[in-house]
Amino acid sequence: MSAPDVLVIGGGPAGATTAAILAREGVSVVLLEQERFPRHHVGESLQPAVGDLLDDYLGLGPALASAGFARKYGAMYVWGETREPWSILFDERLSRDLPRLDERSLLAGDYEHAWQVERAKFDEILLREAERRGVAVREGARVDAPLVEADRVTGVRLDSGETLRARFVVDASGQRCLFGRAFSLTTDIPDMRATATYAYYDGAGGVPGPLARHVQLVVAVREGWVWFIPISAERTSVGVVVRERARIEPSRFHELVAEAELPLAGSRQVVASDGTEYHFVKDWSFAHKRLAGDGFILVGDAACFVDPILSGGVDFAVRGAANAALALLTALRQPEEAASAFDRYEARLREEYRAYLRLARYWYGNNRSVNGFFWEAHQEIPVDSVSTPLRAFVYLTSGQYASDRHFRIFQEAQEQQIFRSLGVDRDALRRARRRADAAQRRGLLDEILRVVFPDGLPARLEPALDLARSAQGLEDFKLNPVLCLESGRQRIAASDHGEPAAEWIERMARAWPALPLCEFFAKGAAAPRRMVDTDGDSAVFYLDDLDEGEVMCRTLASDGAETTVTRASEVPAELRSALERLTRAGASGGFWAIRQQAGAPRSLLWISESRYRKNAAESARVVDALGGGSAWERLKRAAEARGFVAYPDAIELYPDSTEVTVGFVSAR
Repeated sequence: MSAPDVLVIGGGPAGATTAAILAREGVSVVLLEQERFPRHHVGESLQPAVGDLLDDYLGLGPALASAGFARKYGAMYVWGETREPWSILFDERLSRDLPRLDERSLLAGDYEHAWQVERAKFDEILLREAERRGVAVREGARVDAPLVEADRVTGVRLDSGETLRARFVVDASGQRCLFGRAFSLTTDIPDMRATATYAYYDGAGGVPGPLARHVQLVVAVREGWVWFIPISAERTSVGVVVRERARIEPSRFHELVAEAELPLAGSRQVVASDGTEYHFVKDWSFAHKRLAGDGFILVGDAACFVDPILSGGVDFAVRGAANAALALLTALRQPEEAASAFDRYEARLREEYRAYLRLARYWYGNNRSVNGFFWEAHQEIPVDSVSTPLRAFVYLTSGQYASDRHFRIFQEAQEQQIFRSLGVDRDALRRARRRADAAQRRGLLDEILRVVFPDGLPARLEPALDLARSAQGLEDFKLNPVLCLESGRQRIAASDHGEPAAEWIERMARAWPALPLCEFFAKGAAAPRRMVDTDGDSAVFYLDDLDEGEVMCRTLASDGAETTVTRASEVPAELRSALERLTRAGASGGFWAIRQQAGAPRSLLWISESRYRKNAAESARVVDALGGGSAWERLKRAAEARGFVAYPDAIELYPDSTEVTVGFVSAR
């Protein structure tokens, strides 16, 4: 039997979803699961994004809807300044409609909801879907260790002694963290250690009103918190989370459950066929120093785990699996792009993990202020995506923030009426928006510098670039990447926009002391902009936007060469092929210019007007048509993740090469 393309360790949601998506795309996959399904597992309360992702990638919406799982329209909390319960509903229409609904009309409506599931049944649906799509599933196969050859993971060894090889291995072994522990990558989060003891009840009730058994209930108690999760019409999961390392005694479990005042009157505790009454699990938050490497990738709990307070485990697993599958498809089809694809996967997962971890930390250390908790959620998401702290919390804890970013869907602003009813401090909201905007801009600037200078910012440029001012001036060409499409090299273009010209010129002169910069820039004292285009060693300085007839700018190179750039009334014959390339790529809505040296044309420039015409996304397709490249793709993703659009501010075509100066415009 020939080796498969991919080996997947673990048949839970992360492993099964990764395997099924890969198999859907024609990849040969073998999945190794140490247990035999169905098997028990905790983590019954899902987020809406889980269903959306599974339906989009695998068409499992109907299967989940017909499985008999309980609907979850949101969560109800007894947590904060008082013991008065408060609720978070996934569909904002329910905030308006709930008072006039009964349970039947609630279930008959089209309100946004998630599922609360029996994990044995849910996980088996996913595993059998992977099998149906062609994944070779081997249950009862326990993986003992990875196989490593020449510093690359090439397969696994089973505890039976059998070895299996593949082009890539996915570790979805859950909290066993097979690869993380084998390679000493696991890092615990000391302040986020908790344990959960839980049991099941039949015949329990629900919260008052139409939500009844269609909502998750979370109650803070003296020593932790308690969950109440209906997973079917009859059965309910009840758990107690504490900070102790060992399982709690049954008497203490019932004491804390009684303190939570759950609707358990008339119910009976379920005893499993093997006599089990109570289950125990460590909820220790952890991550890994690396989430992917040469020949392997970590997914789901095998990659990272955050405290279950936000019910994010299955969401992390399924969404991470979709992203891992996309990274693996790139690696299989374009081996030269494998490392960058894995880097993108890891960066995205770490960003989302940090957001959840920060929110979980605030939950446990909150100041007993409900609005304070909402504000912490608000700082983790794009400020233009929601209008109130309440909706911000829903956006993050429903999984829709991360899911929308995965699908690249912009979330519509929420109703202002909630803002007014909450009585939110408007000045505080404005300050939060400014902080979030500054953080997004600096994050984009940092990613630009990583793309252009993967080995770090050159020493010469550290004092020359004013990064704080550059972050605020991204839309005004304070700092922009220049991409050389054919060679894959990049440079940076920095201007004096918003900075006193004398101060900027002085900093440039310190970085390039041999050049007569003061004399050069004195020629255009009234010019609106000065700019440097540099890779850290060589540089070209611009006197830009000159008002000298057809002359648009003058340049001085670090080798002493001077050129002029003029508006093109007529394109010279030697550059007409370049014009045809741009025209075929769809360039329009701008104007042409010619760079000349000693009177001879050197290159043709297309200067985009996208920033002013608000068609940046359309002009970005011109770069795609010209070949784009990995640096261009990274910049587009980085901009989109932070509420911007990357577009070509200028494209310069030489006879044998193409350079793109990338601009950024807010997507708001």
